[in-house]
Amino acid sequence: MWKHSAALAARLAAAGVRPGQSVGLYGSRSAESVLTMVALFRLGAVCVPLDRTYPVDRLAMMADDGAVGLMVTDGASAVPEDLSHLPALRAVGGDGPADAVAGPAADAPLRPDLCYLVYTSGSTGRPKAIALPYWSLENLVSWQIGDSRATRGTRTAHFAPLSVDVSYQELLTTFGTGGHLVVVADEVKSDPERLWRLILDSGIERLFIPFVALQILALFLPPQERLAQARLTEVIVCGEPLRCSPDIREMFARMPRCVLTNQYGTTETHVVTAHHLGTASEEWPDLPPIGRPISSVTATLEPLTPAAGDPAPDAGELLIGGMAAGATYLRRPGLTAEKFVPDPALPGGRMYRTGDLVTRDADGVLHFLGRNDDQVKIRGYRVELGEVEVALSRLPGVRQATVVAAGSESMSRFLVAFVVGDVDTGELADSLRRRLPDYLVPSMIQRVDAFPTTGYGKVDRRRLLSSIGVISR
Repeated sequence: MWKHSAALAARLAAAGVRPGQSVGLYGSRSAESVLTMVALFRLGAVCVPLDRTYPVDRLAMMADDGAVGLMVTDGASAVPEDLSHLPALRAVGGDGPADAVAGPAADAPLRPDLCYLVYTSGSTGRPKAIALPYWSLENLVSWQIGDSRATRGTRTAHFAPLSVDVSYQELLTTFGTGGHLVVVADEVKSDPERLWRLILDSGIERLFIPFVALQILALFLPPQERLAQARLTEVIVCGEPLRCSPDIREMFARMPRCVLTNQYGTTETHVVTAHHLGTASEEWPDLPPIGRPISSVTATLEPLTPAAGDPAPDAGELLIGGMAAGATYLRRPGLTAEKFVPDPALPGGRMYRTGDLVTRDADGVLHFLGRNDDQVKIRGYRVELGEVEVALSRLPGVRQATVVAAGSESMSRFLVAFVVGDVDTGELADSLRRRLPDYLVPSMIQRVDAFPTTGYGKVDRRRLLSSIGVISR
C-alpha cells in the first residue's frame, strides 16, 4: 500500500497537485479509492469525494464549488460527460501525468491545512461544503487509536461511503495501527445475510456502523454455531443516536467478547464524545449516553429557555470546542460565523453550535435528548422524538420504529410514526395512549416493509414522509 501510494503521490505531484489544492476522488469504496486517499494525504492535498451514485448535476456543482482541478478515478467508473472537461488520471494503470493532464492540474490552493471537503444538504437546496483541517482530524485519529481495541493486524470493515466523514476514521485508524481494511461492496452492505458472511468469512474484528444498519444485522443473526466463529470484538455506532433494542442486546449477549461503543459527533466536528457500554447487555439502557468528550475537545451546555414539558430542567444545546472546532463552511463566511462562535474560555478559540440538546449527569457523562429543531411544540409541550420511538419499539411486533416531525412553521406541527413489523397500527396507537400523554401520541402511524436509508445506512426521513405525501418541515 505505502509503495503504491507513494508512486501515485508522485504522479499527482507531477500533474501539479500541491498542498491545499483540491482533487476529486470519483468512484466508490475500493482498493483504488483507498490508495488515492492515502496519496492525497501524503501530498497535503484536499480530498473531494465525488460519489458516482450522485446525480451528475450535483457532482458538477461540487467539483466547481470545491475548485477541483484534477480528478482521480478508480478505473472501474467512467467519468460523466458533465465532468469530462476536468483532467483525470486513474489511481492505477499506465497513464502518466503527461498523458492524463493537459494544462494546470488544479486551481489556487483553498487553504494549506485542509484535509477534505464533505458536502451536506443545505437549507437553500444547494449543498454546502464542510472543510476540515488536517490537525482536527489528526486529533480524532490519535484519540481513536488509543481508545480502540485495534492493534497490528486487526481487520476493520470499510463500510462508510467515501462521501461520509466516518470513512476517514475507518481508514486512518486502521493504517495507524498497522491493520487490514476489508472493503464492503455496495451489494453486500445492503444485504444483512451477505454482510454477516463477509464478517465471518473475512474475520472482520472491528466495525463502524450506524444504528439502523446494526439493528438490521441483529435481526438476521446467523445460527449460534456459525456466530461462535465470529472474530468481531469491537462495534462502534456513530452517525445517528443508538437505541439498545432487544435484538441488539441479544446479539451482544451471544457474542460476549464483542464490545459496543456509542460515539457522537456532527459532520462539522466529526466524532467528539464516546461511551463504552458494559458487558452485561441485558442491563443496557434503551437510550445509552453519548459519553464524555474525547481528548482536546470541550463540551459546553447552553441552557434552554424554560418551557412546559421540558425533558429535563438542566437540558441545553451542546457547543463543541477545542481541537474539534476547526472546520469552516467553504465560501460561506456568514454561515461559518453563525455556527462557529467565539469560545469565552479560550482567547481566539471557537465553539460549534450543534443544535443538539443534551444533559450532563453528576458523573460528567453526556446524554443526548434530540435535535433542538426536532423538538415539536404540541399544545405548548416540547416533544422529544426519541422518547416516542423508544415507546413504540417496546410494543409487541414492532421490529423498528422512527418518528418524524412534519408540517412547517406556518402550520401546526404533528408527529408521523413509521414502523416495521407485523402489527396493527390502530392497536399501536391505542397502546401508546395507555403509556404516553396524549400530546406524545403520533397523529399518524404508518407500517412499511423497510426504512429507506442514505448511503451510509441512516434512515432517510425525508423519503419516508414523501412516500405518504406528507410535507416535511
